[in-house]
Amino acid sequence: MTSIKTPVLLFAILIIAATSACKRDTGNVLNISQVYPANGSSNIPTTQTFTCTPVAGAVSYAFYFNDANGSFGDTSSVDSVTIHNLKPCDTYIWIAIATKADGSTVATNNWNFTVSSGNAASCLLLPANNSSNVCLPPTFTWTPIAGASSYNLMVATDYTFYNIIYSNAVSGTSYTISSSLVSANTNYYWQVAAAGSNLYSAVGSFTTIAPPGLISPSNGSTGVSRSPTFTWASGPCGTTYNLDICPLSTFSGSVTTEQVSDTTYTLSSGTPLAAYSTFYWRVRINGSSASGVSSFTTGL
Repeated sequence: MTSIKTPVLLFAILIIAATSACKRDTGNVLNISQVYPANGSSNIPTTQTFTCTPVAGAVSYAFYFNDANGSFGDTSSVDSVTIHNLKPCDTYIWIAIATKADGSTVATNNWNFTVSSGNAASCLLLPANNSSNVCLPPTFTWTPIAGASSYNLMVATDYTFYNIIYSNAVSGTSYTISSSLVSANTNYYWQVAAAGSNLYSAVGSFTTIAPPGLISPSNGSTGVSRSPTFTWASGPCGTTYNLDICPLSTFSGSVTTEQVSDTTYTLSSGTPLAAYSTFYWRVRINGSSASGVSSFTTGL
């Protein structure tokens, strides 16, 4: 067996080249199949044997693996290879390429798997660690633990989990917390443990999407219609928005709130704003607890 160190770009080139070679193959099989581990598998051990369907006439097999940090590979004279020292909780993409005596090749599709944590703790899947622009409300996903049907999910604004915003038992391995608990453009930390266990996962972090930019009425504008049209920039998450209008910058007391699926809204002329008055407005993503704020003053 020969170890192959493969840069990320070369990994992509190998996939393209193998696909092209497959199309030139004179045999009946244009693609071979991965056999094990199955696509999307989790809790794969750090030492694992990878197997593909044998190809008639193949003289060698090359197995390539790619994660966020780079790529590597091994060659074998048989249709399987054992890889050691896979990174705990890491997700890999893998392919196998069989080479025949005449130089033609056939390749598998791209499959992925996630390595176990190496102990009885879950691996955090989504939001990916250190990810940014996470949509609101965030959905948390992690790998299962044998025998566990519920998990303790903990979310905080600090790495030490002193300022916890959510801590509760949830069923399954995926959960979406309420938008009212999270803010836009904010960094969060999270971890999970099987219910009844104190063995928590590693800590993951992510940053939520920035609030939409407010366009009109522009900040500090005067003589604005008492039934103004509000416009703001769209976000990348296909969200709904909450438009808040209030005479106080603290948004306490009398607040007009409209739920909007577009990025523009015109206040009804049947309920106009007071004349010659200053108002503050903001847009919240999916009901989140933070956004930008602008002010304007109405005319007659």
